[in-house]
Amino acid sequence: MSYDPKADSYLSWQECIAALKRRHDDILAAGAKRVEYVGRAVLIHGACKPIMRVLGKVDALVTDPPYGMGFQSGKRGSKHKNIAGDGDISALLWTCALPVNHSRYVFMRWDEARSIPKPRSLITWVKNNHSMGDLAGEHGRKTEVAAFYPGPQHSFPGNRPVDVVHHAKTKNDLHPHAEACQPNGGGCQLDCWHSG
Repeated sequence: MSYDPKADSYLSWQECIAALKRRHDDILAAGAKRVEYVGRAVLIHGACKPIMRVLGKVDALVTDPPYGMGFQSGKRGSKHKNIAGDGDISALLWTCALPVNHSRYVFMRWDEARSIPKPRSLITWVKNNHSMGDLAGEHGRKTEVAAFYPGPQHSFPGNRPVDVVHHAKTKNDLHPHAEACQPNGGGCQLDCWHSG
């Protein structure tokens, strides 16, 4: 059998397109409202649990699931809607158990760490502003934590990172709880809880 770069590249490309098309149809059949392709990324808008059954294992998970706060700020001039499912921690526990190839980073309040499976480490995100919360009964938090769970193919690119990240909170009126995320490398990175 001889190698023909042009023919083999074309066949590989056609197989890749066919696989994406099959996955696209499966994702829509699982209830996705919209699927967008941006470069090598696929953005899926829909309920994450049925869609995750179609996706299966992903490379990396960086997410901020509803985690039992049940909180809505009254300080802003315009209030954001309550986060669906934020009255209990079932979404947090489900997210911590999702299978990944490389790594899983799950953002949460510090006091929810006792409720989840033990992570390999907790990363502390130091923000540029304090958080919402009990204005009279607790300190204004300028930190949030992320549980880190390595997958079977995990490795750090270069030096081992520290467990404290200093990064300004994004200015995003559509999602006031957006997290700082600078993923390394490619692959399938998933945030299964952000909505728009």
